[in-house]
Amino acid sequence: MELRHLRCFLTVAQLGTVTAAADQLHIAQPAVSRQIQRLERDLGVTLFRRNGHRLSLTDAGRHTLDLAHDLLTRADRLTTVAGQLADGQLTRISCVAAPTTLDYVLAPFVATLNDDDPFIAVVSVLGDEVHEAVAAGHDFGIAANVPPAGGLAWQHLTRVPLHAYVNPGHPWARDTSVTLDELIEQPLLLPGRTDPTRTVLDAAVIAARLRYQRHTEVPWEQMRHALAAGRRGVAIGTELPRFDTRPLLVLDTDGAPVQLPIHACWSPDHYAAAALEQLATRLGTFAEQVVRPEAEAI
Repeated sequence: MELRHLRCFLTVAQLGTVTAAADQLHIAQPAVSRQIQRLERDLGVTLFRRNGHRLSLTDAGRHTLDLAHDLLTRADRLTTVAGQLADGQLTRISCVAAPTTLDYVLAPFVATLNDDDPFIAVVSVLGDEVHEAVAAGHDFGIAANVPPAGGLAWQHLTRVPLHAYVNPGHPWARDTSVTLDELIEQPLLLPGRTDPTRTVLDAAVIAARLRYQRHTEVPWEQMRHALAAGRRGVAIGTELPRFDTRPLLVLDTDGAPVQLPIHACWSPDHYAAAALEQLATRLGTFAEQVVRPEAEAI
């Protein structure tokens, strides 16, 4: 079975006669008939019912039609993509990131892309699994931590501040910030230990020579906000407030915001590494101009 036979089959099915198909395909009528006969022989079924000069699909022909169309579409796609691979172009990018990063960094950026930009397919992973996923074959990753030396190429995108979220009735609800030494005395609702937000907060607490007094690990961000809204503690994160919680900037002992860095990473051996670097630069500009100001204004 050859692709040209399938193209001939689809054309005849669409136009209904060998004559019309031959005109459109710019080949002789006998050649069209031979290609249809060869395809029927290869498949072992009769595709058309002949009524004079008109041809109508048999049941087998109708079942074959969609499959033939799908196969040719994939073949055309393969030809296009192969050409783009040879030229180092990108049409589709598989991007991995943690759910919060996808929601608040990547999704707003994707909404600004044009028709001629690559399609962004996203895969949600844990924050500490991004580098491994990119090394395993995904095109692009967005993570808080820098990849291990000697592995992936990377580019800094921006930094976003950590916030503490409290119930509207909490004594801090009218404040705009809270220091680490005040924070650690509260019952805290923290991300899991491998979450980048938790890693940054832990490092800041250790650097300040402080220790959590009471804390509960709550990996799901919405549940942290729900518990904070229900007066079960102070939630920590970088996302937008939920359930009417009130956000406060988390400040270190010098009065500076505790911030989560965000980086893009990709394989330096990727066929379109230059295009991925350009994408990272665009994403970094967007993150600095849009994501960071919005995060600071929470």
